[in-house]
Amino acid sequence: MEISPAELARVRADIPVLARCLFLNTGTLGPSPRPVTEAFLRAYTAWQDEGPGDPAHYQGRRAAIETARADLASLLGVAPDEVALTTNVTEALNCVLAGLPWRAGDEVVISDEEHPAIFVPALHLRRLGVRVRICPWERWGDGLSGYIGPRTRLLCASHVSSMTGRILPVAAVAEAAHRAGALLCLDGAQAVGQLAIDVPALGCDFYAFNAHKWLLAPVGSAGLVVRPQASDALTPVWVGAGSGEVAYAEDGELALAPGARRFEFATRNWAIGDGISAAVAYARAIGLERIAARQRALSGALAARLADIPGASVLGGGETGIATAALRGHDGPEVQAALAAQGIITRPVRERGAVRFSCAYFNTEDEIARAAAAMAAI
Repeated sequence: MEISPAELARVRADIPVLARCLFLNTGTLGPSPRPVTEAFLRAYTAWQDEGPGDPAHYQGRRAAIETARADLASLLGVAPDEVALTTNVTEALNCVLAGLPWRAGDEVVISDEEHPAIFVPALHLRRLGVRVRICPWERWGDGLSGYIGPRTRLLCASHVSSMTGRILPVAAVAEAAHRAGALLCLDGAQAVGQLAIDVPALGCDFYAFNAHKWLLAPVGSAGLVVRPQASDALTPVWVGAGSGEVAYAEDGELALAPGARRFEFATRNWAIGDGISAAVAYARAIGLERIAARQRALSGALAARLADIPGASVLGGGETGIATAALRGHDGPEVQAALAAQGIITRPVRERGAVRFSCAYFNTEDEIARAAAAMAAI
């Protein structure tokens, strides 16, 4: 069942930025609907009004965080204890890439369509003597022959490419990784809110994700799933209050928290939990499958229109809500700036000389036509 015009109008009325511009950049940050923003601000205001250091109120904020953890875990098909809450996907990925027991000569395999969230922490491992192997996206479906060897310890790639919106053939990748005795970490930044996610069914060991893109949660809503079979392989690099139990004995004792919670520590914005739960509820009220279907349809329609433009090369569209295209003779930032001058908000894909359109379910068919016409004019 499609999202009705009345439902679409209600959602658009909840998102103030849509009255100002044509917003096609949810893949960077999603604009939160008013009920989500209000839930977050209500919690933050109450926290301040009642005293942020008041132990009684503090416990209420912690309870809201646990509710948010459970909501996200349910969305991903895992137990709450498998979810560590982080502020962004980069933080979650660093927990994995920095937390494995690397030795000189070990190898990590990444794709050539990765966001710096993977590229930078992976390349940083070279200081430890780790070899970074960059495999073309097209090779991830054929078992990565020639890229996996006896020293491969980790495969790390995006579930959905942030450059093109293409979906990684996860089943084949998971099989190849585990056949070689390696672990698999997926970057779900562009997947959650785009696809139905069942992390156990994916077969990965770690799943980094956020809710502040396609789920439209407040900025700072993210996490890391650590599957039970891989929890012993990962050691927190940064720890603090909340990472475990401390015994103030003569020599001191530390017992790390079980499951993924050991990756959470210290003070955080406790009001974020209310915003996360409100965003999950908002999306579920519309229907995650309906959201995903509409986003695919919009990006597919845009990709088809872009393909008809002389000099345009379509790099992706129709698999998810992301459509990406390049214009001959123009680089990505130039096209992005030209579109922005017309009130169309997109993101350049510098690595491909292209521009990315994030077609969220709140966008309209008329907006898709307007974006295509603007590209044709350029």
